[in-house]
Amino acid sequence: MAGLYACDNDDYLDNSGIERNYFAVPEGATDEESVLRREFYDQNEVYLLFSDTLGYREVTTLSGRKEMECELLNLSYNMSSGSGEYTFAFRPYETLAEKRAMAEFVGNDVLKNVPKLFRPYSVLLIGNMERSDEYETEELSVYSGMKAMAIACENVLELQPEEKVRLKNILVQGMVTSKLSSIPDSDFTLFYSYSQQYYGIPKNQVPTPIQSVGFLENYYYDFWKNFNSKEYDLLAYVEEIFKFSEFEFRETYAEYPIVIKKMEEVVKVLQSYGVKIYTRN
Repeated sequence: MAGLYACDNDDYLDNSGIERNYFAVPEGATDEESVLRREFYDQNEVYLLFSDTLGYREVTTLSGRKEMECELLNLSYNMSSGSGEYTFAFRPYETLAEKRAMAEFVGNDVLKNVPKLFRPYSVLLIGNMERSDEYETEELSVYSGMKAMAIACENVLELQPEEKVRLKNILVQGMVTSKLSSIPDSDFTLFYSYSQQYYGIPKNQVPTPIQSVGFLENYYYDFWKNFNSKEYDLLAYVEEIFKFSEFEFRETYAEYPIVIKKMEEVVKVLQSYGVKIYTRN
């Protein structure tokens, strides 16, 4: 199953048995956490996880030996390269109250603003998350993988209203940006038209300030990313739209009418797909 790997890496397992959906709550489980997870899926059509350990199964090796295999969520898995170069460490929530509070927040405040097209297959809710490679370890609050979006929030029981709004915007933006490719590029034709002549040219040939020709600074100083490519132009606008309220966006970029027009085009497209952004009700 894509996005999973076994604790025991036995290359000679007999996997001829019936595959189980390890993201789903086991049939017949009635403990409070299982009920919470099942109800969350019924309401949102998104699987709810509180651990990267998805379950266990008994397998038989080709030599006939019985072994227990652990199925783990592999966040760094992707279709093109398999398991990535990152490793993740999670600190799970310790109490049911924390799990319930975070599940209710994600279900009621976040997913209701995100149409099914952009929703992740599952959400992993934990208190803390670290991502490491051979050079460094960094703490993350959100990470989108193929099979799950991991969301770390340490003080879930103490979140203030303004903190909830900020976190909601981060999560909705993360869900939308991770599946932007689900929207046909042709839907953004008018958006792209405003800065079309500057796509793909050397960065230092783009007029400055770059906002005057419709670009934002989100990736301007990133050596590895081309701010004046279609991909990062669109991504920058989506990020900025979720960062600011509509009033704040218009006020921030009031000197650049082209930026306002491009923002309006992105909002129009997202709204046409059911994303609740810059609505007045």
